[in-house]
Amino acid sequence: MVTKYHRTVEDGIVLLGNLWIKQKRAKTVYRGNQRPLSIVDYNSKSMVNYQPDVYFKLRNNKKLIFEVLDSQEKKQDLIIADVIQSFLIEDVEGVIFVYSGNLPEKIRINEALVTIAKGLVYKGINESEIPFDRSGSIPVKREDAISPEKVKEILLKKIKEIESCKNGSNFSIQYSKYQ
Repeated sequence: MVTKYHRTVEDGIVLLGNLWIKQKRAKTVYRGNQRPLSIVDYNSKSMVNYQPDVYFKLRNNKKLIFEVLDSQEKKQDLIIADVIQSFLIEDVEGVIFVYSGNLPEKIRINEALVTIAKGLVYKGINESEIPFDRSGSIPVKREDAISPEKVKEILLKKIKEIESCKNGSNFSIQYSKYQ
């Protein structure tokens, strides 16, 4: 069941995507339940669908995936599942988790991103194929998620802060810190 917080944040992300389309930063915006992404096994041509909350198809044809953590933010196994699924999609620029702003949730998200990325590299996946350095989390407090417009403004402000830092180092998890 989708909560009011989840729906408001998701709608705010869609508004951000529509703004990016006008600014020529993105080509399209999709809700994952309307247009899922496919995880493909190229040897057998089998596939599994992954339904992120929202994703943008960027100008470079890569995907920027957004996951809204609401009831699942306290369940690390669900965060891990989202990380693995998003990392297995072809041409992903990054995955952004939007969460309620509590420190334990941020730690859970970061631990999942770091552990899965390091595990995939250890298993032989080329590090350049993992969208780790463009992935992270953005807090949107429940009391601030009063409308999709407000959420869009919060996301815009945070993304501008991220982009003003060299290479987005404020956003991406400090990988060396966890090694």
